[in-house]
Amino acid sequence: MNFVAASALKLVELLTWFESSEIRIHQAYNRVTDLLAWAEYEANSATVDKYKKAFKDTADKLRQYYRPTSPSRFTQPGLDFLKAVRVFDFKQVLILPCNELITKIPGADSCHVLAEFAAYKAMAGDVPSETTVVSFWHASSDRFPLLSRLVL
Repeated sequence: MNFVAASALKLVELLTWFESSEIRIHQAYNRVTDLLAWAEYEANSATVDKYKKAFKDTADKLRQYYRPTSPSRFTQPGLDFLKAVRVFDFKQVLILPCNELITKIPGADSCHVLAEFAAYKAMAGDVPSETTVVSFWHASSDRFPLLSRLVL
């Protein structure tokens, strides 16, 4: 029981996070891959075989969805999209391979949207860190009309 209570906390926290009404799709991929990294770490460091197996099975299942090495019937169908929408988070855009990711977002292929995206990337580092992603895009709708409509 202690093992389940201690180990399930990460899963319960993630499920609760997904239940929120706050818009956080730009963080979903990161949260799940963090859970995968945690399960892999625990699988390698557990000293009791049944615990090691539980963590390994968890990591294996998440890996099927989020790090497929070959086509799998369990692969997350929106994986490319979940990775890509992180570029709309001004806190993440500065460290992501943006030019590759933006092409995975439906509707982002017009030269006008891409021009707005370039301007957004150039100013993203100046956004105060306490600003929420949603409030940023609402406030930026005049400056980036096509991109903000796509984001929102």
